[in-house]
Amino acid sequence: MLCTKDTDFQVSYELGQGPPQLVLVTTGNIHNDELLALFDQNEELLFRLLVDHTFIELNRDHLIIHG
Repeated sequence: MLCTKDTDFQVSYELGQGPPQLVLVTTGNIHNDELLALFDQNEELLFRLLVDHTFIELNRDHLIIHG
């Protein structure tokens, strides 16, 4: 699994050349402590979703399943 804010990985994933699992963080600019809190709040659900899905987007308000 790769967790990144770099949208280039989304393009690679969609072309079938990326990592087997991708978590794309689309929060915009965010302080590290806010980012860590966001992961803490969503950790359990995120890992449950990664069992059946390969591409998940994490933003400030939602986890979005893309693939």
